[in-house]
Amino acid sequence: MQTDANVSAFEQAMVDGSCDAPSDATRDATWVDVCELDEILPSAGVACLVQGRQVALFRVGAQVFGIDNYDPFSKTNVMARGIVGCRGGKPKVASPMYKQSFCLQTGVCFDDPEVALDIHPVRVQAGRVLVRTAAMHKLRARNPELLSERRA
Repeated sequence: MQTDANVSAFEQAMVDGSCDAPSDATRDATWVDVCELDEILPSAGVACLVQGRQVALFRVGAQVFGIDNYDPFSKTNVMARGIVGCRGGKPKVASPMYKQSFCLQTGVCFDDPEVALDIHPVRVQAGRVLVRTAAMHKLRARNPELLSERRA
């Protein structure tokens, strides 16, 4: 793969389609308008509140990903301040606290696959970022204690 000197390998992977966003098969989902796309800097994150839940949004190439803002290792809402990158060809964010990396597509922790963040489907329409109100609870059955800790 040939890359432009000003484009990282991770951003190029996003352009090439090797790092696709999570699919959304639900047609009747409720979407919440949260911000302008331009308010999210490329390869960076922002936090937003969606129906009382903190969501971290990340703009990577032409795609926007949404995961929980809650870091289950430090037990703080800091994921939006994490370091965006690529691991094994997949977009990821490293927690700014203890540096565990989470896949932006699945929410699974690369360093401890038993731990996963909820992912939030995101779409962009007319330059606006919309987040689906119900998170996709992937792997939550494998670690229900994380969900109960967060809600306490």
